[in-house]
Amino acid sequence: MTQKIGGVTLDNDYVWEEQKSEGNIISSTFTSLKGVEVIFEKEKTGWYPITLAGNVKSGWLKGSTIDSLRTLANVPGATYTLDLDGTEYTVRFRNELKAIEATLLRPNSNPGDDDWYFCKIRLMKV
Repeated sequence: MTQKIGGVTLDNDYVWEEQKSEGNIISSTFTSLKGVEVIFEKEKTGWYPITLAGNVKSGWLKGSTIDSLRTLANVPGATYTLDLDGTEYTVRFRNELKAIEATLLRPNSNPGDDDWYFCKIRLMKV
């Protein structure tokens, strides 16, 4: 199984957190001055979140891979191809939500390119 973002191959398989939980409807509600709840609903078109998550047991990335992903994320307005096991999506990094969150698997005072991290990668299909 291959997972790539903009040509950067992820070191291990990641889980798409929202893959089966994200609905196709967006809605908002408010209460009117008379106390009546008003609901607006609309079909979501064109975008949805893709959060790729690793944890302490799986989905680790090397420091060098994280550096490559951060280089991609630091390009304002850029979009990339996300390949999840042969299915491709056009995505952007969700920098407004901390696009890449990485935690050292084994904390040390001088982490290097070969140290392992577990990460969350926040993307949005565009």
